[in-house]
Amino acid sequence: MKMRPICVLNRQKGVTLLEVLIAMLVLGIGILGVAGLQTASLRNVQSSYERSQAVILMDMLAETLRADARSARLGNYDIECDNAALATWTGMVRTALNNDSACVEIDWQADTATYVLTLSWSDERIALGSDSSLSLRVTP
Repeated sequence: MKMRPICVLNRQKGVTLLEVLIAMLVLGIGILGVAGLQTASLRNVQSSYERSQAVILMDMLAETLRADARSARLGNYDIECDNAALATWTGMVRTALNNDSACVEIDWQADTATYVLTLSWSDERIALGSDSSLSLRVTP
């Protein structure tokens, strides 16, 4: 009977340390990617929430104009940003949008007998120094 030599070194059992390190690196990069997506998602959700709040507040202001239609049709609500007449409403907007630079302008357009309400605020989550605005045309 002939004996075969046993080659223990040629047969591999299990994984090498290098394979484990590469797998950990790939897993770490994947987890960092998921964390980055989660951060971007939270930023966009907050920005969307603020836009929804702005729409609700603009609708509230439009309904106020419609409630006093006679005075509104005379153009009495042509108001610039930071007017004392809008101090309470501007305070609500700045609180809801969490932004001290939020401002509304009410522009009366006599030729079409409509108001153009424009709410503008700074949204740093979109891009540094980026401004957002929302306009609404109201016929009293």
